[in-house]
Amino acid sequence: MRYVEDKYGVRLRSETRPVDVANLFATQTEIELVKYKLVREEGFRVDEPVVAFQGGRGRIYLIDGHTRARVVFDRDRPSLPAVVLACDDLRVAEEVHRMAELAGGGEVKQVREIPIVDRLGEGSEAWRRRRQELLDKWRRSREG
Repeated sequence: MRYVEDKYGVRLRSETRPVDVANLFATQTEIELVKYKLVREEGFRVDEPVVAFQGGRGRIYLIDGHTRARVVFDRDRPSLPAVVLACDDLRVAEEVHRMAELAGGGEVKQVREIPIVDRLGEGSEAWRRRRQELLDKWRRSREG
C-alpha cells in the first residue's frame, strides 16, 4: 500500500468487507500446491482477510490471498472477507490491471482459472522445507 501511495503520490482508501469469490481477478500466475493443501487441510491463514483492489468497471483484483480465495471457491462458498483498497487515480487502476494481464499471459483471469501446481514433488524434502518455511514465516508475522 505504501509503495503505491509513494509511487503515485496518492492516498488509497481501504474498507473491510466480503467480496464475491467467483468474480475476483488474479494478479499471480499460479497457486502452489503445498500452500493450497496447508490452507485447505490445515486451516493455514484462513482467519486472515485477503487484500484486493477495486479497479475500473467494478472489477476486484486480488493482491494477496490467491490461495485462500481459491480454497473458498473450491468449497463452493460465495464470499470471503477482504480488505478492499481503492483509489480515484486511474494510473493505479491501470497498473493493477496490467499486473493481472501479465499474470494471465495477456488476458485477465479469475482466481478460479489459476492453476494449482506442484513444482516440488508432494512429500519430497523440498516440499517439507517449503511447508516449514511458510509456517515459520506465518508464525513470525503473528508474533510481531
